[in-house]
Amino acid sequence: MSGFRFVANAKIRNTGNVGIVVEVTATWGQLGTAPIKVVKTTKIAVGSSKTVQITKVATSNQIDLQQAGGSGQGCNVKATISDTFGEPT
Repeated sequence: MSGFRFVANAKIRNTGNVGIVVEVTATWGQLGTAPIKVVKTTKIAVGSSKTVQITKVATSNQIDLQQAGGSGQGCNVKATISDTFGEPT
């Protein structure tokens, strides 16, 4: 197994009045090929917050392609509410 990893995290806070299901997508750009994308889904109760941590094992070639793009090929993290749960408070 490789010692290389792509890592990302996002702190998500639910300020609404129902629980939410959130899809957190981390994307690492790579020069000359498709980006690496990882999606994690989590539930967050009303008034709560959660840190979502994402780790993706990478090859040395993937690291080279990511670094070759310079600062424009960094990591982007996006959170999308995909569903709700519970009754409004």
